[in-house]
Amino acid sequence: MNRKLLLITVLANTAYIIWLAFHIHGYEGVIFYLAEVTISSLPVFFLFNHWTQEHVEHSYHQPKGSVDVFISIVNEPLSLFEPVVEKALGITYAWKKIYILDDGKRESIRKLAMKHNVEYISRPNSREDGKAGNLNYGLEHSTSDYILVLDADQEVTNPEILNELLGHFQADTNLAMVATRQKFDVPKNDFNHDHIFYEHMQTGKNSNNAAISAGSGVIYSRKALDAVGGFQTWNIVEDLYTSYIFQIAGFKTQYVNKSYTLGTAPKRLANIYKQRGTWALDTMRLVFKDSPLFKKSLTFRQKVHYFDSALAYIVSAIAVPIVFTMPTVALLTNFQFISDPQEYLLLRVPSLILLLVLYAQLNGNAFSASQWWASLWPVYLKSLVLAILPGKPMYKVTNKIEDNTREIVHIIPHILMIMAGIISVAIYYGLHGLTGFLLVNALWIALMMFWFYPVIVRGLTKELTTNLQKD
Repeated sequence: MNRKLLLITVLANTAYIIWLAFHIHGYEGVIFYLAEVTISSLPVFFLFNHWTQEHVEHSYHQPKGSVDVFISIVNEPLSLFEPVVEKALGITYAWKKIYILDDGKRESIRKLAMKHNVEYISRPNSREDGKAGNLNYGLEHSTSDYILVLDADQEVTNPEILNELLGHFQADTNLAMVATRQKFDVPKNDFNHDHIFYEHMQTGKNSNNAAISAGSGVIYSRKALDAVGGFQTWNIVEDLYTSYIFQIAGFKTQYVNKSYTLGTAPKRLANIYKQRGTWALDTMRLVFKDSPLFKKSLTFRQKVHYFDSALAYIVSAIAVPIVFTMPTVALLTNFQFISDPQEYLLLRVPSLILLLVLYAQLNGNAFSASQWWASLWPVYLKSLVLAILPGKPMYKVTNKIEDNTREIVHIIPHILMIMAGIISVAIYYGLHGLTGFLLVNALWIALMMFWFYPVIVRGLTKELTTNLQKD
Protein backbone atom coordinates (compact mmCIF):
# COMPACT_ATOMS: atom_id res chain seq x y z
CA MET A 1 0.00 0.00 0.00
CA ASN A 2 1.24 3.47 -0.92
CA ARG A 3 0.97 5.16 2.47
CA LYS A 4 2.35 8.48 1.18
CA LEU A 5 -0.39 8.68 -1.46
CA LEU A 6 -3.01 7.80 1.15
CA LEU A 7 -1.79 10.52 3.51
CA ILE A 8 -1.56 13.16 0.76
CA THR A 9 -5.08 12.25 -0.42
CA VAL A 10 -6.50 12.61 3.07
CA LEU A 11 -4.79 15.99 3.57
CA ALA A 12 -5.89 17.32 0.16
CA ASN A 13 -9.50 16.28 0.69
CA THR A 14 -9.51 17.67 4.21
CA ALA A 15 -8.28 21.03 2.91
CA TYR A 16 -11.03 20.99 0.29
CA ILE A 17 -13.72 20.15 2.86
CA ILE A 18 -12.56 22.99 5.14
CA TRP A 19 -12.63 25.45 2.23
CA LEU A 20 -16.05 24.23 1.07
CA ALA A 21 -17.58 24.81 4.51
CA PHE A 22 -17.12 28.59 4.04
CA HIS A 23 -18.24 28.73 0.40
CA ILE A 24 -21.71 27.18 0.30
CA HIS A 25 -25.13 28.83 0.16
CA GLY A 26 -28.66 27.65 0.91
CA TYR A 27 -29.90 24.26 1.94
CA GLU A 28 -28.70 22.90 -1.42
CA GLY A 29 -25.17 23.84 -0.45
CA VAL A 30 -25.56 22.18 2.95
CA ILE A 31 -26.83 18.95 1.37
CA PHE A 32 -23.98 18.95 -1.14
CA TYR A 33 -21.46 19.70 1.60
CA LEU A 34 -22.63 16.82 3.81
CA ALA A 35 -22.43 14.44 0.86
CA GLU A 36 -18.89 15.57 0.09
CA VAL A 37 -17.90 15.21 3.76
CA THR A 38 -19.05 11.59 3.86
CA ILE A 39 -17.26 10.76 0.61
CA SER A 40 -14.07 12.37 1.87
CA SER A 41 -14.38 10.54 5.18
CA LEU A 42 -13.84 7.15 3.54
CA PRO A 43 -10.07 7.55 2.98
CA VAL A 44 -9.79 8.91 6.55
CA PHE A 45 -11.38 5.74 7.94
CA PHE A 46 -9.23 3.67 5.60
CA LEU A 47 -6.10 5.36 6.95
CA PHE A 48 -7.20 4.75 10.53
CA ASN A 49 -8.23 1.13 10.03
CA HIS A 50 -5.71 -0.15 7.52
CA TRP A 51 -2.53 1.86 7.91
CA THR A 52 -1.18 -1.19 9.75
CA GLN A 53 -1.73 -4.51 7.99
CA GLU A 54 -0.99 -8.02 9.15
CA HIS A 55 -0.34 -10.41 6.26
CA VAL A 56 -0.65 -13.89 7.75
CA GLU A 57 0.83 -16.80 5.80
CA HIS A 58 0.31 -20.54 6.14
CA SER A 59 1.22 -22.06 9.48
CA TYR A 60 4.38 -24.05 10.12
CA HIS A 61 2.86 -25.81 13.12
CA GLN A 62 2.01 -29.47 12.75
CA PRO A 63 -1.62 -29.82 11.62
CA LYS A 64 -3.74 -31.86 14.00
CA GLY A 65 -7.36 -32.88 14.38
CA SER A 66 -10.12 -34.26 12.19
CA VAL A 67 -11.94 -32.15 9.60
CA ASP A 68 -15.44 -32.27 8.17
CA VAL A 69 -15.60 -30.70 4.71
CA PHE A 70 -19.07 -29.20 4.28
CA ILE A 71 -20.14 -28.49 0.68
CA SER A 72 -23.54 -26.82 0.74
CA ILE A 73 -25.80 -26.85 -2.30
CA VAL A 74 -29.34 -25.77 -3.11
CA ASN A 75 -30.11 -25.38 -6.81
CA GLU A 76 -26.68 -25.13 -8.41
CA PRO A 77 -26.30 -27.21 -11.59
CA LEU A 78 -24.74 -30.67 -11.34
CA SER A 79 -22.15 -29.81 -14.00
CA LEU A 80 -20.86 -26.97 -11.81
CA PHE A 81 -21.04 -28.92 -8.56
CA GLU A 82 -19.38 -32.24 -9.41
CA PRO A 83 -15.90 -30.73 -10.04
CA VAL A 84 -16.17 -29.09 -6.59
CA VAL A 85 -16.70 -32.51 -5.00
CA GLU A 86 -13.88 -34.07 -7.02
CA LYS A 87 -11.42 -31.34 -6.03
CA ALA A 88 -12.45 -31.66 -2.38
CA LEU A 89 -11.65 -35.36 -2.55
CA GLY A 90 -8.15 -34.39 -3.64
CA ILE A 91 -7.39 -32.46 -0.45
CA THR A 92 -4.19 -34.01 0.94
CA TYR A 93 -5.21 -34.59 4.53
CA ALA A 94 -5.88 -38.04 5.90
CA TRP A 95 -8.36 -37.15 8.69
CA LYS A 96 -11.03 -35.52 6.58
CA LYS A 97 -14.60 -36.49 5.82
CA ILE A 98 -16.61 -34.90 3.05
CA TYR A 99 -20.29 -34.05 3.45
CA ILE A 100 -22.67 -32.84 0.76
CA LEU A 101 -25.33 -30.73 2.47
CA ASP A 102 -28.18 -30.73 -0.04
CA ASP A 103 -30.96 -28.23 0.61
CA GLY A 104 -32.41 -28.94 -2.82
CA LYS A 105 -33.33 -32.57 -2.04
CA ARG A 106 -32.29 -33.69 -5.52
CA GLU A 107 -31.91 -37.34 -6.40
CA SER A 108 -29.08 -36.45 -8.80
CA ILE A 109 -27.05 -34.98 -5.93
CA ARG A 110 -27.70 -38.04 -3.74
CA LYS A 111 -26.46 -40.29 -6.56
CA LEU A 112 -23.41 -38.06 -6.99
CA ALA A 113 -22.59 -38.55 -3.29
CA MET A 114 -22.88 -42.32 -3.71
CA LYS A 115 -20.71 -42.22 -6.83
CA HIS A 116 -17.88 -40.47 -5.00
CA ASN A 117 -18.45 -42.28 -1.68
CA VAL A 118 -19.04 -39.12 0.34
CA GLU A 119 -21.67 -38.42 3.00
CA TYR A 120 -25.02 -37.05 1.86
CA ILE A 121 -27.21 -35.02 4.23
CA SER A 122 -30.52 -33.38 3.40
CA ARG A 123 -32.71 -31.65 5.94
CA PRO A 124 -36.18 -33.14 6.34
CA ASN A 125 -37.73 -29.72 6.95
CA SER A 126 -37.84 -26.66 4.70
CA ARG A 127 -34.85 -24.44 3.94
CA GLU A 128 -35.26 -22.63 7.23
CA ASP A 129 -32.42 -20.16 7.99
CA GLY A 130 -30.87 -20.76 4.57
CA LYS A 131 -27.22 -21.74 4.37
CA ALA A 132 -26.70 -21.23 8.11
CA GLY A 133 -29.46 -23.68 8.89
CA ASN A 134 -28.04 -26.14 6.37
CA LEU A 135 -24.58 -25.91 7.94
CA ASN A 136 -26.00 -26.28 11.44
CA TYR A 137 -27.84 -29.44 10.41
CA GLY A 138 -24.52 -30.73 9.13
CA LEU A 139 -22.92 -29.88 12.49
CA GLU A 140 -25.55 -31.97 14.27
CA HIS A 141 -24.74 -34.97 12.10
CA SER A 142 -20.93 -34.83 12.16
CA THR A 143 -18.23 -34.96 14.83
CA SER A 144 -14.87 -33.69 13.57
CA ASP A 145 -12.78 -31.07 15.36
CA TYR A 146 -12.85 -28.57 12.51
CA ILE A 147 -15.19 -27.63 9.67
CA LEU A 148 -14.02 -26.54 6.21
CA VAL A 149 -16.90 -24.82 4.41
CA LEU A 150 -17.02 -24.76 0.61
CA ASP A 151 -19.71 -23.25 -1.59
CA ALA A 152 -21.19 -25.25 -4.44
CA ASP A 153 -19.18 -23.29 -7.01
CA GLN A 154 -15.84 -23.14 -5.14
CA GLU A 155 -13.26 -25.62 -6.38
CA VAL A 156 -10.23 -26.30 -4.19
CA THR A 157 -7.18 -25.27 -6.21
CA ASN A 158 -4.58 -25.94 -3.51
CA PRO A 159 -4.99 -29.44 -2.02
CA GLU A 160 -2.69 -28.43 0.86
CA ILE A 161 -5.33 -26.14 2.35
CA LEU A 162 -5.71 -28.19 5.55
CA ASN A 163 -2.03 -29.04 5.93
CA GLU A 164 -1.14 -25.37 5.62
CA LEU A 165 -3.89 -23.81 7.74
CA LEU A 166 -4.81 -26.19 10.55
CA GLY A 167 -1.58 -25.38 12.36
CA HIS A 168 -2.94 -21.91 13.13
CA PHE A 169 -5.40 -23.53 15.52
CA GLN A 170 -2.53 -25.34 17.25
CA ALA A 171 -0.63 -22.07 17.63
CA ASP A 172 -3.60 -20.28 19.20
CA THR A 173 -6.20 -22.34 21.04
CA ASN A 174 -8.50 -19.28 21.16
CA LEU A 175 -8.71 -19.14 17.37
CA ALA A 176 -12.25 -19.71 16.11
CA MET A 177 -11.85 -19.28 12.38
CA VAL A 178 -9.31 -19.02 9.56
CA ALA A 179 -10.62 -17.28 6.45
CA THR A 180 -8.82 -17.30 3.11
CA ARG A 181 -8.70 -15.03 0.10
CA GLN A 182 -11.41 -15.61 -2.49
CA LYS A 183 -10.41 -15.95 -6.12
CA PHE A 184 -12.81 -15.92 -9.05
CA ASP A 185 -12.64 -16.98 -12.66
CA VAL A 186 -12.95 -13.48 -14.12
CA PRO A 187 -10.73 -11.19 -16.26
CA LYS A 188 -7.70 -9.56 -14.66
CA ASN A 189 -9.21 -6.13 -13.95
CA ASP A 190 -12.74 -7.32 -13.16
CA PHE A 191 -14.22 -5.68 -10.07
CA ASN A 192 -15.19 -9.11 -8.67
CA HIS A 193 -11.58 -9.60 -7.58
CA ASP A 194 -12.38 -7.19 -4.72
CA HIS A 195 -8.68 -6.45 -4.44
CA ILE A 196 -9.11 -3.66 -1.90
CA PHE A 197 -11.09 -5.92 0.43
CA TYR A 198 -8.86 -8.98 0.33
CA GLU A 199 -5.48 -7.31 -0.05
CA HIS A 200 -5.91 -4.32 2.25
CA MET A 201 -9.09 -4.35 4.33
CA GLN A 202 -8.92 -7.93 5.57
CA THR A 203 -5.22 -7.62 6.36
CA GLY A 204 -5.95 -4.39 8.22
CA LYS A 205 -8.72 -6.14 10.13
CA ASN A 206 -6.20 -8.85 11.03
CA SER A 207 -4.25 -6.25 12.97
CA ASN A 208 -7.22 -5.61 15.25
CA ASN A 209 -8.83 -9.07 15.48
CA ALA A 210 -11.64 -7.91 13.19
CA ALA A 211 -11.16 -10.30 10.23
CA ILE A 212 -14.41 -11.71 8.87
CA SER A 213 -15.42 -14.86 7.03
CA ALA A 214 -16.17 -14.60 3.31
CA GLY A 215 -18.35 -17.72 3.42
CA SER A 216 -16.25 -20.24 1.50
CA GLY A 217 -12.73 -21.58 1.89
CA VAL A 218 -13.06 -20.96 5.63
CA ILE A 219 -12.06 -23.33 8.43
CA TYR A 220 -14.00 -23.15 11.70
CA SER A 221 -13.28 -24.65 15.10
CA ARG A 222 -16.15 -26.86 16.26
CA LYS A 223 -15.35 -25.89 19.84
CA ALA A 224 -15.86 -22.23 19.02
CA LEU A 225 -19.02 -22.93 17.02
CA ASP A 226 -20.45 -24.93 19.91
CA ALA A 227 -19.63 -22.08 22.28
CA VAL A 228 -21.63 -19.52 20.27
CA GLY A 229 -24.48 -21.84 19.27
CA GLY A 230 -23.35 -22.79 15.78
CA PHE A 231 -23.47 -20.82 12.55
CA GLN A 232 -25.46 -17.68 13.22
CA THR A 233 -28.95 -17.38 11.73
CA TRP A 234 -29.85 -13.83 12.84
CA ASN A 235 -28.62 -12.12 9.69
CA ILE A 236 -29.34 -12.83 6.03
CA VAL A 237 -26.27 -15.03 5.54
CA GLU A 238 -24.05 -16.67 8.11
CA ASP A 239 -20.49 -15.55 7.43
CA LEU A 240 -20.30 -11.93 8.63
CA TYR A 241 -22.48 -12.35 11.67
CA THR A 242 -20.80 -15.56 12.82
CA SER A 243 -17.44 -13.76 12.69
CA TYR A 244 -18.97 -10.89 14.65
CA ILE A 245 -20.32 -13.20 17.37
CA PHE A 246 -16.96 -14.97 17.64
CA GLN A 247 -15.28 -11.64 18.37
CA ILE A 248 -17.96 -10.58 20.85
CA ALA A 249 -17.47 -13.91 22.66
CA GLY A 250 -13.74 -13.23 22.96
CA PHE A 251 -12.50 -15.57 20.25
CA LYS A 252 -9.90 -14.65 17.67
CA THR A 253 -10.55 -14.64 13.94
CA GLN A 254 -7.81 -14.71 11.34
CA TYR A 255 -7.44 -14.06 7.63
CA VAL A 256 -4.78 -15.67 5.44
CA ASN A 257 -4.05 -13.57 2.36
CA LYS A 258 -3.74 -16.56 0.06
CA SER A 259 -6.24 -18.22 -2.23
CA TYR A 260 -7.00 -21.93 -1.92
CA THR A 261 -10.19 -22.02 -3.99
CA LEU A 262 -11.51 -20.77 -7.33
CA GLY A 263 -15.14 -19.78 -7.72
CA THR A 264 -17.56 -18.27 -10.18
CA ALA A 265 -18.80 -14.69 -10.11
CA PRO A 266 -22.09 -13.35 -11.48
CA LYS A 267 -21.94 -11.65 -14.86
CA ARG A 268 -25.48 -10.45 -15.42
CA LEU A 269 -26.59 -7.31 -13.63
CA ALA A 270 -29.56 -9.01 -11.97
CA ASN A 271 -27.22 -11.51 -10.28
CA ILE A 272 -24.58 -8.88 -9.49
CA TYR A 273 -27.21 -6.67 -7.91
CA LYS A 274 -28.58 -9.57 -5.89
CA GLN A 275 -25.18 -10.66 -4.55
CA ARG A 276 -23.83 -7.20 -3.76
CA GLY A 277 -27.16 -6.13 -2.33
CA THR A 278 -27.13 -9.05 0.10
CA TRP A 279 -23.62 -8.19 1.30
CA ALA A 280 -24.64 -4.56 1.82
CA LEU A 281 -27.86 -5.49 3.59
CA ASP A 282 -26.06 -7.87 5.95
CA THR A 283 -23.47 -5.25 6.87
CA MET A 284 -25.85 -2.35 7.39
CA ARG A 285 -28.44 -4.47 9.18
CA LEU A 286 -25.78 -5.56 11.68
CA VAL A 287 -24.71 -1.98 12.40
CA PHE A 288 -28.27 -0.63 12.66
CA LYS A 289 -29.97 -3.43 14.58
CA ASP A 290 -27.20 -5.06 16.63
CA SER A 291 -24.75 -2.21 16.71
CA PRO A 292 -21.10 -3.00 17.51
CA LEU A 293 -20.87 0.45 19.06
CA PHE A 294 -22.74 -0.86 22.11
CA LYS A 295 -20.88 -4.16 22.51
CA LYS A 296 -18.69 -3.77 25.59
CA SER A 297 -16.57 -6.83 24.77
CA LEU A 298 -15.48 -5.38 21.43
CA THR A 299 -12.47 -3.09 21.29
CA PHE A 300 -12.74 0.44 19.91
CA ARG A 301 -10.83 -0.61 16.80
CA GLN A 302 -13.18 -3.53 16.15
CA LYS A 303 -16.18 -1.23 16.44
CA VAL A 304 -14.70 1.22 13.94
CA HIS A 305 -13.99 -1.59 11.47
CA TYR A 306 -17.63 -2.65 11.44
CA PHE A 307 -18.89 0.93 11.27
CA ASP A 308 -16.52 1.71 8.39
CA SER A 309 -17.74 -1.30 6.38
CA ALA A 310 -21.34 -0.11 6.66
CA LEU A 311 -20.37 3.50 5.95
CA ALA A 312 -18.97 2.58 2.53
CA TYR A 313 -22.37 1.23 1.49
CA ILE A 314 -24.26 4.16 3.03
CA VAL A 315 -22.09 6.69 1.20
CA SER A 316 -22.75 4.96 -2.12
CA ALA A 317 -26.48 4.76 -1.36
CA ILE A 318 -26.96 8.39 -0.35
CA ALA A 319 -23.97 10.63 -1.08
CA VAL A 320 -23.27 9.40 -4.62
CA PRO A 321 -26.75 10.18 -6.03
CA ILE A 322 -26.72 13.52 -4.21
CA VAL A 323 -23.44 14.77 -5.69
CA PHE A 324 -24.52 13.58 -9.14
CA THR A 325 -28.02 15.09 -8.89
CA MET A 326 -27.25 18.47 -7.30
CA PRO A 327 -25.42 19.86 -10.38
CA THR A 328 -28.50 19.16 -12.51
CA VAL A 329 -30.73 20.87 -9.96
CA ALA A 330 -28.33 23.82 -9.75
CA LEU A 331 -28.30 24.37 -13.51
CA LEU A 332 -32.08 24.06 -13.88
CA THR A 333 -32.73 26.50 -11.03
CA ASN A 334 -29.74 28.72 -11.81
CA PHE A 335 -28.85 28.72 -8.12
CA GLN A 336 -25.15 28.94 -7.33
CA PHE A 337 -24.85 27.08 -4.02
CA ILE A 338 -21.03 27.19 -4.23
CA SER A 339 -19.31 30.57 -4.44
CA ASP A 340 -16.07 31.09 -6.34
CA PRO A 341 -16.50 28.30 -8.94
CA GLN A 342 -13.02 28.80 -10.37
CA GLU A 343 -11.41 28.45 -6.95
CA TYR A 344 -13.63 25.41 -6.35
CA LEU A 345 -12.23 23.73 -9.47
CA LEU A 346 -8.66 24.51 -8.42
CA LEU A 347 -9.23 22.74 -5.10
CA ARG A 348 -11.63 19.95 -6.05
CA VAL A 349 -10.03 18.67 -9.25
CA PRO A 350 -6.63 17.81 -7.66
CA SER A 351 -8.22 16.25 -4.56
CA LEU A 352 -10.58 14.24 -6.75
CA ILE A 353 -7.76 13.02 -8.98
CA LEU A 354 -5.88 11.91 -5.88
CA LEU A 355 -8.95 9.95 -4.75
CA LEU A 356 -9.22 8.27 -8.15
CA VAL A 357 -5.55 7.34 -8.26
CA LEU A 358 -5.58 6.11 -4.65
CA TYR A 359 -8.56 3.81 -5.12
CA ALA A 360 -7.24 2.61 -8.45
CA GLN A 361 -4.00 1.53 -6.75
CA LEU A 362 -5.82 -0.04 -3.82
CA ASN A 363 -7.97 -1.97 -6.28
CA GLY A 364 -5.04 -3.51 -8.13
CA ASN A 365 -4.46 -0.61 -10.54
CA ALA A 366 -8.03 -0.75 -11.84
CA PHE A 367 -10.65 2.01 -11.84
CA SER A 368 -13.52 -0.43 -12.34
CA ALA A 369 -14.03 -1.31 -8.66
CA SER A 370 -14.62 2.34 -7.72
CA GLN A 371 -16.88 2.79 -10.72
CA TRP A 372 -18.98 -0.21 -9.74
CA TRP A 373 -19.13 0.98 -6.13
CA ALA A 374 -20.59 4.29 -7.29
CA SER A 375 -22.84 2.70 -9.91
CA LEU A 376 -24.41 0.30 -7.43
CA TRP A 377 -26.03 3.16 -5.50
CA PRO A 378 -29.60 2.00 -6.38
CA VAL A 379 -28.77 -1.46 -5.03
CA TYR A 380 -27.22 -0.12 -1.85
CA LEU A 381 -30.08 2.36 -1.39
CA LYS A 382 -32.57 -0.51 -1.52
CA SER A 383 -30.43 -2.47 0.95
CA LEU A 384 -30.28 0.56 3.24
CA VAL A 385 -34.06 0.81 3.32
CA LEU A 386 -34.41 -2.94 3.98
CA ALA A 387 -31.80 -2.70 6.73
CA ILE A 388 -33.81 -0.01 8.50
CA LEU A 389 -37.21 -1.64 8.11
CA PRO A 390 -38.34 -4.13 10.78
CA GLY A 391 -38.08 -7.86 10.20
CA LYS A 392 -35.57 -10.06 8.42
CA PRO A 393 -35.72 -10.12 4.61
CA MET A 394 -35.79 -13.51 2.94
CA TYR A 395 -32.58 -14.82 1.41
CA LYS A 396 -32.34 -16.27 -2.06
CA VAL A 397 -29.19 -17.96 -3.36
CA THR A 398 -27.43 -16.01 -6.11
CA ASN A 399 -28.21 -17.62 -9.44
CA LYS A 400 -25.16 -19.42 -10.81
CA ILE A 401 -26.81 -19.83 -14.23
CA GLU A 402 -26.63 -16.74 -16.43
CA ASP A 403 -30.20 -16.57 -17.76
CA ASN A 404 -31.68 -14.26 -20.38
CA THR A 405 -33.61 -11.85 -18.18
CA ARG A 406 -33.87 -8.25 -19.37
CA GLU A 407 -30.87 -6.15 -18.34
CA ILE A 408 -31.78 -2.65 -19.44
CA VAL A 409 -34.22 -2.19 -16.55
CA HIS A 410 -31.25 -2.31 -14.17
CA ILE A 411 -29.57 0.73 -15.72
CA ILE A 412 -32.64 2.97 -16.11
CA PRO A 413 -31.72 5.09 -13.01
CA HIS A 414 -28.24 5.70 -14.41
CA ILE A 415 -29.48 6.59 -17.90
CA LEU A 416 -32.12 8.95 -16.52
CA MET A 417 -29.59 10.76 -14.32
CA ILE A 418 -27.18 11.21 -17.23
CA MET A 419 -29.93 12.39 -19.60
CA ALA A 420 -31.18 14.88 -17.01
CA GLY A 421 -27.65 16.19 -16.57
CA ILE A 422 -27.05 16.64 -20.30
CA ILE A 423 -30.40 18.36 -20.77
CA SER A 424 -29.70 20.73 -17.87
CA VAL A 425 -26.34 21.70 -19.41
CA ALA A 426 -28.00 22.40 -22.76
CA ILE A 427 -30.80 24.48 -21.20
CA TYR A 428 -28.43 26.53 -19.06
CA TYR A 429 -26.02 27.14 -21.95
CA GLY A 430 -28.90 28.25 -24.16
CA LEU A 431 -30.10 30.74 -21.55
CA HIS A 432 -26.85 31.99 -20.02
CA GLY A 433 -23.96 30.93 -22.22
CA LEU A 434 -20.61 29.58 -21.02
CA THR A 435 -19.89 30.51 -17.38
CA GLY A 436 -17.74 29.21 -14.57
CA PHE A 437 -20.92 28.03 -12.87
CA LEU A 438 -21.73 25.90 -15.91
CA LEU A 439 -18.22 24.44 -16.04
CA VAL A 440 -18.28 23.35 -12.40
CA ASN A 441 -21.59 21.54 -12.74
CA ALA A 442 -20.76 20.09 -16.15
CA LEU A 443 -17.61 18.62 -14.57
CA TRP A 444 -19.69 16.63 -12.10
CA ILE A 445 -22.06 15.47 -14.83
CA ALA A 446 -19.10 14.30 -16.89
CA LEU A 447 -17.75 12.46 -13.85
CA MET A 448 -21.14 10.82 -13.39
CA MET A 449 -20.92 9.50 -16.96
CA PHE A 450 -17.42 8.21 -16.26
CA TRP A 451 -18.43 6.41 -13.05
CA PHE A 452 -21.57 4.88 -14.50
CA TYR A 453 -19.85 3.76 -17.70
CA PRO A 454 -19.07 0.12 -16.69
CA VAL A 455 -22.55 -0.72 -15.42
CA ILE A 456 -24.23 0.88 -18.43
CA VAL A 457 -21.96 -0.95 -20.86
CA ARG A 458 -22.56 -4.22 -19.01
CA GLY A 459 -26.30 -3.70 -19.13
CA LEU A 460 -26.45 -2.69 -22.80
CA THR A 461 -24.06 -5.46 -23.88
CA LYS A 462 -26.05 -8.16 -22.11
CA GLU A 463 -29.30 -6.71 -23.42
CA LEU A 464 -27.98 -6.74 -27.00
CA THR A 465 -26.64 -10.26 -26.60
CA THR A 466 -29.98 -11.46 -25.23
CA ASN A 467 -31.92 -9.90 -28.10
CA LEU A 468 -29.58 -11.44 -30.69
CA GLN A 469 -29.99 -14.85 -29.06
CA LYS A 470 -33.78 -14.49 -29.17
CA ASP A 471 -33.65 -13.52 -32.85
